[in-house]
Amino acid sequence: DTLEWRTGNVARVAMLIGDAPPHNVGLEKAFDASLGLRSKGVRLYALAASGIKDVAEYMMRLMAFVTGGRYMWLTDDSQIGDPHAEPRVACYHVTHLDNLLNRVLLSEVTGQRVEPDPADIIREEGTPENGICLIDL
Repeated sequence: DTLEWRTGNVARVAMLIGDAPPHNVGLEKAFDASLGLRSKGVRLYALAASGIKDVAEYMMRLMAFVTGGRYMWLTDDSQIGDPHAEPRVACYHVTHLDNLLNRVLLSEVTGQRVEPDPADIIREEGTPENGICLIDL
């Protein structure tokens, strides 16, 4: 509540980076903080790192969702920190972290999803296309 945010038609973004959930006594406070951000039009982008556990992933996904942001994660491709949890989604692109963050911020500023440049993709799982996972039935 102490942060001041610019008013008007501007992008308001907050980044949450973590590898562990808030302590159990802090779960409600953390969620309430995300609701406060939502009321100010701030989108929360959560970045999970180093073997994140279920409660942390759930909280980070929920906080990003309620603010209109996105949940993101590091993979072992990054070679940053300890081993990372395997993503729990069927489709995704792996790029360097700086490329990911640039795309996220550019998406906020332009109001349109920005896909990675094919030359920046390190690895791909599934068949992601324009933010949608194409699944063969």
